[in-house]
Amino acid sequence: MTDNRQRIWLDWTPEGWLAKADFTDGEWAPTSWTHLAEAEQVKRNLEAINPGYRVVVAGVER
Repeated sequence: MTDNRQRIWLDWTPEGWLAKADFTDGEWAPTSWTHLAEAEQVKRNLEAINPGYRVVVAGVER
């Protein structure tokens, strides 16, 4: 089954987590999560506050 939800791309940097989506104009934008937050927790939180979006961890998922 194909997941057709719009995507939020999530990427880790030493400074913290970045997100990219249509509402960031396709640019990487900082999130409020620090570099110490685990990917799964950030992913779940972003999906909870952005219903209708699928969060994809860059470099890990497609």
